[in-house]
Amino acid sequence: MIDIIAEKIGFKRKIDVKEIYTPFSIAKKEIQRRWNDKELRTKVEKFLENDFPSFLKDEPKVIMSRHVASPNYDTAMFLALAKESGLSPVFYEHVDDTFYAGNTCKYHLYKMFFFDGMGKKGGMKIDTLRITDMGTSEGKKIKDATTIWGENLVEFHNRLFRQELERQDMKCEIHDVDGWYKRKGIVPEKYYLAYLALFLCHGILFENFLTNEEEYYFTKNVVLKNIKKIQKIFGIKPLIVPISSLSDEENIYWQCYSRKLRSEIEEKIQKIYV
Repeated sequence: MIDIIAEKIGFKRKIDVKEIYTPFSIAKKEIQRRWNDKELRTKVEKFLENDFPSFLKDEPKVIMSRHVASPNYDTAMFLALAKESGLSPVFYEHVDDTFYAGNTCKYHLYKMFFFDGMGKKGGMKIDTLRITDMGTSEGKKIKDATTIWGENLVEFHNRLFRQELERQDMKCEIHDVDGWYKRKGIVPEKYYLAYLALFLCHGILFENFLTNEEEYYFTKNVVLKNIKKIQKIFGIKPLIVPISSLSDEENIYWQCYSRKLRSEIEEKIQKIYV
């Protein structure tokens, strides 16, 4: 109990997450070996009580999980890696979650950052646009929030995402897995064991689990503990590939969007005041 309180008020003990990852080149080969291991697949599916997302039943996929599918640079890197993997990409959404501005990923759905190159002194040039009223959105479910011009927030980000897929001539399934999470335990401490089991042989998870102050407790007490349980049960770890290099994973760049998207959004905002 003392350890938990200490962590939540900012005390941090160093944790190493490098061992949870699998190099991309190895993961591409390993997923095929594991998928074709019928004994392993049967064991995993029995562990999940044959209750796992239907789109993982026919072939392994590469997966990214965020609250909302949106084409920031983090997502762009995932799509590039997905294309290189040769596997079909899937985006997990968690839109039933509650908006809280203190969460970095949620915050950037509401206030978008646009990368505009590097400055003369080497720093990044970033512009921002607030696309929703955070005061009225705080505490709402993400799926119920709207932009300041009246468009559903999730539909807005998904539309931008699909435009980027069309531009790249790519396909990517978007699935809301909130219902599955609830069946597996509602809170991450409970459903993450089943979630991580999906990446033993049914797919590769592209994710960076951070150890900064905001994410430290989650990574240590939800992610690492459940990976250890998975390894104890199955003798192998889930296939997790970092999207960005570990040395650069906290760079604000990954939360940014292309400058070209800004003009379209500005037009919508300007119409409000005409």
